[in-house]
Amino acid sequence: MNAIYITSYNIDKKYGTDYHERVKEYIKYVQKSKRIRICM
Repeated sequence: MNAIYITSYNIDKKYGTDYHERVKEYIKYVQKSKRIRICM
């Protein structure tokens, strides 16, 4: 997950997209649903 987090940030910075925001929202969803624990 950390690699996806960093990569999405870099892609957004380079291309002006919004993938990073979507990744952050997905991480929040996963953490709330207690399917997996992610430490960042």
